[in-house]
Amino acid sequence: MIEVNNESIRDYLFTENLWSTHFGNPRCESVQNKQWKYIRYYKNENISSKNVKAIAKDHNINLTKLLYGNQDPQIAVYEELYHLKTDPKEKNNLKNNLDYNKKL
Repeated sequence: MIEVNNESIRDYLFTENLWSTHFGNPRCESVQNKQWKYIRYYKNENISSKNVKAIAKDHNINLTKLLYGNQDPQIAVYEELYHLKTDPKEKNNLKNNLDYNKKL
């Protein structure tokens, strides 16, 4: 259980970042409980926001629509798996450790 003020709320926590790909950060999502944390990052094929701004200006296109109206393909390119009980600072990514394939 995840706890807040010593009160149990849920067994798992899910987080995601869906919008920052044009600024260099890849889309990502994660799920964790008290023992494990898994993070998946997606391929960022978008051009930089500086280039998008120039394109919008040159072609008289709404910048907000151009920046936020497009989504990346759903291609995971990097994953992380941490055993939080033994590695609370998340320094040892277990993703490539064959012993944890089932957990992954």
